[in-house]
Amino acid sequence: MTHQFHSTVLREYDIRGIVGETPGADDARAIGRGFATLMRRARGDDARSKIAVGYDGRVSSTMLEEALVGGLLETGVDVVRVGMGPTPMLYSAEASAPDVDGGIQITGSHNPANYNGFKLVFQGRPFFGDDIQKLGAMAAAGDWIAIAVALLTAAAALAHYALRRRRAPAAGFRHRGNCMLAAQEHSITVDRVDQPPGFQSGIANITQGNNA
Repeated sequence: MTHQFHSTVLREYDIRGIVGETPGADDARAIGRGFATLMRRARGDDARSKIAVGYDGRVSSTMLEEALVGGLLETGVDVVRVGMGPTPMLYSAEASAPDVDGGIQITGSHNPANYNGFKLVFQGRPFFGDDIQKLGAMAAAGDWIAIAVALLTAAAALAHYALRRRRAPAAGFRHRGNCMLAAQEHSITVDRVDQPPGFQSGIANITQGNNA
């Protein structure tokens, strides 16, 4: 089995295009197969790997997430479903969830609603450039590890992400956009541009202690 990505989809820093014209469910599944294969080969084919997956609030995101998760599971990588949220929440889950080796966020970033795509983290480092092109070459050759059995779980990533923001001031940090910086002042600034509907109110409830 092989797959051919549209020539415009595999970009320098992410995988992105107009849904229905370039990236679709087959592309998402192929990304999952390729990314999981790279992860398993990096750790040793018999080692258990775990990938966190999140998505933004676009209509197409759940369709792409389902196909991506299917591709990861088919290749024998366990998946932690982070759910809907901004890209920094996925990065937080990838960095802090137990035994997670990488992460993929489905997001169109700041592009129009008909766009969508994927941002990837591999063993704590950015996944870009030649890494992304390798996914394309692997798909064209069908260079994927054979189908195996894996586990699917869900994570309460929103609460964890919000509580990390809530505790940051006490540790002498402040947020500027998506970055946490050392500072004396105690404040939290949330990037509102790339958030799904209702996310800001969820963050506010938890950071104010209303997390029942």
